[in-house]
Amino acid sequence: MNFLSNNNSKKNNNSATNKNQKNNTNKNSINKTENKEKVKTEKTEKTKKDIKQNIKQDNKKDIKQDTKNKKEIKKENNKNSTKTKKEETKQNNKKEKIEITSLVPAEEKSLKKKKKKKSILKILFIIFIIFVIIDIIIAFCGYMYLKSKLDQIQYVPISPSEIYIDEQVEESLATYRNIALFGIDARKDTFSKGYRSDCIMILSLNEQTNEAKIISVYRDTYLNIDDYGLDKVTHAYSYGGAKLALNTLNKNLDLNITEFVAVNFDTVRTVVDSVGGIDMYITKDETKYINGYIDEENRIFGTNSEHITKAGDYTLDGVQALAYSRIRYTEGGDYKRTERMRD
Repeated sequence: MNFLSNNNSKKNNNSATNKNQKNNTNKNSINKTENKEKVKTEKTEKTKKDIKQNIKQDNKKDIKQDTKNKKEIKKENNKNSTKTKKEETKQNNKKEKIEITSLVPAEEKSLKKKKKKKSILKILFIIFIIFVIIDIIIAFCGYMYLKSKLDQIQYVPISPSEIYIDEQVEESLATYRNIALFGIDARKDTFSKGYRSDCIMILSLNEQTNEAKIISVYRDTYLNIDDYGLDKVTHAYSYGGAKLALNTLNKNLDLNITEFVAVNFDTVRTVVDSVGGIDMYITKDETKYINGYIDEENRIFGTNSEHITKAGDYTLDGVQALAYSRIRYTEGGDYKRTERMRD
């Protein structure tokens, strides 16, 4: 019995031991679990801390990154704005350059035009001055030439009391100014007595109507010449010069002439040459006689005027014109001759 009782207590001890062991095991397992949980909690907390730290760091990093990004963005924006500004400036500069380049040619053109105008005006002014100088020279030369010719004019002092004019004639011809033109046959440059007036014309000016007429008096017309009786009018100038010739015309033809102009061969030649010649038609009959007079005058004046051998239009020089006016032997005689003189 004792034996039996001993075994049960062992069993009980064992079961208690086992229980203890189990309890211990359980405890251990609980402890382990607790430890695990603790570790886990710690880990979790650590993790949380780490996470928090990481989050903080990340946040810091993010903030830094954001700040950096913002700065970069700002920088970029600044760069972009600078770029755009630069581009705008460039574009503006380009525009300005384009405007300037577009303006510069226009300005250059306007300057060129102005310069051209100025140069044209200068040229025109110079040309004007040249023409003025030429005109002055021509006028001076003309004046000197005219003066030289006027100096050759011989004025004959004839008193009005020496010229006969009938009172009734003077009254009736009060509005007329009559001037005698005498062409004397002097080969020399003289107007003295002894030379006949082969050409006698009267220039009649109507001072009311301003009309002018030229009338010829035929050289062989017989008139009463003082102290010489009835004679050819051409002889009056030869006998008593211009004064006797004027009195003869006034008394016989009822005129009021107090003025006269007398020319000789040389005067006719010089006047015609000075105006560049005269245009005249020469007939076939006139060519038979004109060249004889041309030869005579060439000898007198030492000139070399050409012959006219065919009928036609000619510009006659002084010698040829004088020769033409002297022709008297063609059909029409002295009538035709006076016509040539008037021409």
